[in-house]
Amino acid sequence: MVEPIKHPGNASAINLQRAVYVNMAIDEPLTARLTPEILRLRAESSEPITLFIDSLGGSTDSLSYLLDILRATIAGQQRCPIITQVIGHASSAAAVLLVNGDYAIAYPHATIHFHGVRVSEAQNLTVEEANRFAAQLERINKENAYDLSQRFVRRILRLYAEFLHGHERPEDDFPSAVAEIDFFFSTYLADKVSPMARQILTDAALQARDSTKLLQKIRGRLADIPLTEESAIETHAAILHEVILHEIRRLNVKQGQLTEDMLAQISGNYLAICNYFLGDFDAYVESLTYSSCNTLLNRQEREEFSSAFPGQSLNPDNFSPEQKEWLLSHSLRVKLGPLFGYTLYLCQRLQKDENALSAQDAYWLGVVDKVLAYDLPTDRKTSNEEKNQP
Repeated sequence: MVEPIKHPGNASAINLQRAVYVNMAIDEPLTARLTPEILRLRAESSEPITLFIDSLGGSTDSLSYLLDILRATIAGQQRCPIITQVIGHASSAAAVLLVNGDYAIAYPHATIHFHGVRVSEAQNLTVEEANRFAAQLERINKENAYDLSQRFVRRILRLYAEFLHGHERPEDDFPSAVAEIDFFFSTYLADKVSPMARQILTDAALQARDSTKLLQKIRGRLADIPLTEESAIETHAAILHEVILHEIRRLNVKQGQLTEDMLAQISGNYLAICNYFLGDFDAYVESLTYSSCNTLLNRQEREEFSSAFPGQSLNPDNFSPEQKEWLLSHSLRVKLGPLFGYTLYLCQRLQKDENALSAQDAYWLGVVDKVLAYDLPTDRKTSNEEKNQP
């Protein structure tokens, strides 16, 4: 699980003395060159490190190694915020590196290219081996999408906040929260992107809408099952049962004949929903709740907060245990759930086909925080105001 970190307050003030350059394939020679540079910069200061990116991608193993060097906890050192800037191309593994910046920036004519995991051409495969190989690639794509979604969601929340400033919010029960977010993705964002990016948003929205119906059914089933160690098998069986029924009904399958594609869809839904109800989703949503409460609470809830805690502001850095409990009890998981679901399916969609995004498309899809030289909404102002507060 990615631990949220505040992005740098003044992300435009790049210190070139604390910058490294990813201007070749992400491979062992690159990591060998960058590792001592990054370790030296981390040892010198906890100030941000900037990565300038112009790369067509490379090895996922080398990418993981590079991210570990940037993020690993080192005794006696704070983690440095990471600013990523794509100045030309950020493709494949380089696009993932860009997304992993605490503050990600794109030059106006940059291209950010996503696709699913690739491997070298396999030889002498039987049909059975090919099917297992395809299932493995599908699983890796979905795992990668989940990791990406944890980086996207903060940027999607920022765009969502911008959307809320210009639109009257529906009532805050679960169905209307879903409808609100549906409108946000299908109308507000879709009007600002290219036809290709609009199709990506549409595909993600349809998948998320279908998943929301399934979540509602499973929530009802699990309400009668106590979440104890002894009931774990019953809980998993109930989730799998509902997922299979949902897929059969969705595709109107006759006589229960499930194809390999359907089984792969069932497997993906089952794993995602298990994580939602039983995995680390709660812990991640809890951390997002505190940092995003100014976006998630409506006017009435703000007034209730002020009444419950007179004279205290919604400051994520200073919440008391009582305030945290109050925030979690006000259905913020219900509000974040649909938004996170859309973000997850957006990332899954980016793992399919070839998706070469312009800098502006990347901004509106939550890939980057800013496009240089473009007048787009950004959280720079808010960030600077926070930094300059006494």
